[in-house]
Amino acid sequence: MAKQKINIFHCAIVPLLLMINFSCDAPRKNPLDTHNPDGVWAELSGTAKTFGSPSNAIANVAVVWNNEKIAITDEQGQFLFSQIRAIDGWLRFSSKNYKSDSVYISWAGMSTIIQNIQLHPMPSLQGHVKTTRVPPLAISDVKVTWSAAQQFTFTDAQGFYKFEDVSPDAGQLLFEKEGCRSFTENIVWSENPVVTTDVFLNANPRLDSLTLYSIVEHNYGPRIVEQLNVFAYLDDEEDDIMSVFLQCSPLDINAELSYNVQHKRFERSFSVIDLNINSMREVVGHDFSLMVFDDYDDLYDLGAERIERVIIDEVVVDSPKNSDEVGNPVVLQWQYFNPGFPFSYNIEVYTDDDFTQELVWHKEGVPSDSLSIVVDEMLEPKEYVWMIWCVDEFSNRSRSKPGSFSVAE
Repeated sequence: MAKQKINIFHCAIVPLLLMINFSCDAPRKNPLDTHNPDGVWAELSGTAKTFGSPSNAIANVAVVWNNEKIAITDEQGQFLFSQIRAIDGWLRFSSKNYKSDSVYISWAGMSTIIQNIQLHPMPSLQGHVKTTRVPPLAISDVKVTWSAAQQFTFTDAQGFYKFEDVSPDAGQLLFEKEGCRSFTENIVWSENPVVTTDVFLNANPRLDSLTLYSIVEHNYGPRIVEQLNVFAYLDDEEDDIMSVFLQCSPLDINAELSYNVQHKRFERSFSVIDLNINSMREVVGHDFSLMVFDDYDDLYDLGAERIERVIIDEVVVDSPKNSDEVGNPVVLQWQYFNPGFPFSYNIEVYTDDDFTQELVWHKEGVPSDSLSIVVDEMLEPKEYVWMIWCVDEFSNRSRSKPGSFSVAE
């Protein structure tokens, strides 16, 4: 009985072994079979890094396998394709700031391949724009133009600018911002496709105010003194103004102003001799420009003003005069005056000293229809002189001959 069971076992196992043996050359259809060409066990991975040394990881690189699957590199520059078919093909890399590249992958019977690549950066221009003042400060909204391609961009809040994916052709970067001196930089390309150019812009001097007015002083003799007064207030962030000139081309006037440290302004009083003219009336109607040179020898035309009139007519003092003796309060009187334009009076009282006359009382903006005014201060017993000015709406002015008086004890 036992012998019969063994024969039955042999009869069952032999056909099974024969089936297994003959099945070795059968087509591989099992998707989990690693020898199945249609299997999904192949794995392709690697990293994308910058070209050169040091080589840094590049994130957000698009990696395409065989035009079928896509992966994006992570912060470490790594990518991974899993469960792919081990069929030879192209692995392509592309990124906004780098040149595209590709690698042909040949599996050669392998099921795992690690493919690393270094990408060359696209040619680019970048840098910062700052002030020349110390410490330098970032300048935003600077227009930066790349001449080779007529591209332009603007600096951000940190003064940074960048041109991406540019052609490495010879050209210039032009930096422009209202209120600053423009600057041009020639670009020379080298082996490094990334050119960094930092620029420091100099702020233009600015004119806050420019005042020109004529002065005519009547004296006994008869003698008339004529002047042109100029006051200019400037703003310059870098404090690099070298010289300031008043210029009038038709009159061939180019005269330098002086800086008044106390009043923080440029100023000067010009006589007719200084201006090389015969009468101050010659300047009426001409534009006078304020020209500024800075330490870089750049010339700026900051604006212009003109003299609208020169007041030749004289206000005549009535009393006191000719050393009249008067008491307090002192009353100053003058004759009716009508020059034919809007004006007001300024009145001044000085001590009568041939060397150092001292201003002891003054009044500005006295109405033009006035004929007298009371000195609202007690004057000490001594000798005085007083004078009255006609001042128009442009600050041009004409001064009377002085009247002298003394105050009784």
